[in-house]
Amino acid sequence: MTAKADYVRAHAPAGAFGHTCHWPGCAAEVPPAMWGCKAHWYRLPFALRQRIWRAYEPGQEITKRPSAQYLAVAKDVEAWIAANAAPDLFASAPPAPQPAADQDHHTAHRGAFEREDG
Repeated sequence: MTAKADYVRAHAPAGAFGHTCHWPGCAAEVPPAMWGCKAHWYRLPFALRQRIWRAYEPGQEITKRPSAQYLAVAKDVEAWIAANAAPDLFASAPPAPQPAADQDHHTAHRGAFEREDG
């Protein structure tokens, strides 16, 4: 495993990578030899991280031909995220609606706190 770790470290220079974290909604750029950003990698259970690591073959990010085992693990990871992960607080969200130019801050938000029945 040391050779694999050395390969990944050697292919993780600083700079733009053009490859993003595999966590849904994460736009963090990571080296292509890595599954995802550090924050999302460590949100995965240890057993899934081990399976990804074992299935990863150095160079698959270059050939674009991951093994069937790696693809199976990737599906299991996606299923785990969908079933277990809370929504990502840092994912991109649509911008909040802005009040009309003729409303002040208090007028724009007052309706949200008023009861409809009186």
